[in-house]
Amino acid sequence: MSSPPDSIQEERLRLNGRPVHFPTRLAGDGTTTAGGSDGAMADQAETLLLAGNWHTAREPLAEAEADEKLPVLLLHSFGGNKQEFNGLFLRLAAELSWRSFASLRFDFLGCGASDGDSRLITPSQMVQDTGAALAELARLSGKSRAHLVGYSLGGLIAVLSLEHFADKIASLSLLQAPYNLETELKRRYPMGFDGVRTSAYINAPIFRPSQAFKAELSHLGEAPARVVAKAAPRPVFLLGGGNDVIVPEQLNQTTWQALFQSHDYPTRCSSLPRADHGFSLEEDVFACISSLCEFLSQASAN
Repeated sequence: MSSPPDSIQEERLRLNGRPVHFPTRLAGDGTTTAGGSDGAMADQAETLLLAGNWHTAREPLAEAEADEKLPVLLLHSFGGNKQEFNGLFLRLAAELSWRSFASLRFDFLGCGASDGDSRLITPSQMVQDTGAALAELARLSGKSRAHLVGYSLGGLIAVLSLEHFADKIASLSLLQAPYNLETELKRRYPMGFDGVRTSAYINAPIFRPSQAFKAELSHLGEAPARVVAKAAPRPVFLLGGGNDVIVPEQLNQTTWQALFQSHDYPTRCSSLPRADHGFSLEEDVFACISSLCEFLSQASAN
């Protein structure tokens, strides 16, 4: 059987992305998140690999358009992966490519196809991995800054990443992001939690947080306010869902909006009245992608 024409292969790569692997370090001093200090684990800090997919941009209509459109980094949810529920990130990356935005979606350490297991997942490790992904995206795109798009916990991680990588972040897009993760988990699991269902659906994955993950929760509550106050303002997009029972829209969207606007971040808010936390309705997937792409186009033009 003959191989498909180059044009078809290129289109497939644009839709699915080219698989890439790049290194990350263990956050902190190299101690493990489960089982204490371990020299062998520390030695792995240089060799732990993150798995991602690099989506090139469609050829722009004009050279000026290519210059103004920075690449996009997609940060997935709590226990999620680079596909995301309902294929949200795969479909978003394909649409971004069509609109002449390159993008990188990847699995955090311990998730999906990346190295490690769930014991390595902590907010600080996710910030560390975001820095590694920003460096890889700069290498792939040739551009030193990128737009960050975070879904659920990925949105909180995008904000926390400002503390270390502010000069590399052009804008922030938070899709159904919790402001205070500890508060949301205690609300949903008032008797404590050893296993967290990562969406409202009965067949959703169960994520089992490590002790290190739980230990970091108590320090996250005031972190967004501190980080946002310290960083220079940049455009922000907030999207919530009216039927989101995992990260209730009214509390979280209002808190995020007040924080960003109090520090003069140009902030755009959008609400999908029927959307749940997994964007299970096709109309909400399309609406989310459309409104986000519109924001990124406007942020690029300003």
